[in-house]
Amino acid sequence: MKGIYSLIFDCKGKIEVGSLGEKRFEGTYCYIGSARGSGGIKSRLGRHIDLYKKKRDVRHWHIDYVLPNSQLIGYCFGQTEKDKECCLRRSISYDMTIKGFGSSDCNCSSHLLKINYFKKEKIIKGFRKCEINPKFERIKDDE
Repeated sequence: MKGIYSLIFDCKGKIEVGSLGEKRFEGTYCYIGSARGSGGIKSRLGRHIDLYKKKRDVRHWHIDYVLPNSQLIGYCFGQTEKDKECCLRRSISYDMTIKGFGSSDCNCSSHLLKINYFKKEKIIKGFRKCEINPKFERIKDDE
């Protein structure tokens, strides 16, 4: 299944984020990504969760540097053949962004949003505004 997803996580501290350099994190964040390759959403989310759980160490994207230093809360995803990443980014309210984070292939300033408080309904509503039927999953650290 191809589509888009969001990762919701808490993070605190300074982290070296690849080409962006050292960035300071404090609070709850929503990262928005797409999975339109052959592995689809299942493969992409599995990769991110493996990085978070430190079962993998290869870093390709900005989010790869942050996840191992975060507390992953959950993820939301939906099926689409269309490029709806930027629509979702515009549809979720946020406090601030980290310029250039996860948005090197579009005109958005960032695909990482600092959100003042997390409510899964807020994320689901963003997906629905983009005409995507979402599914939300919480992370269980003991898996």
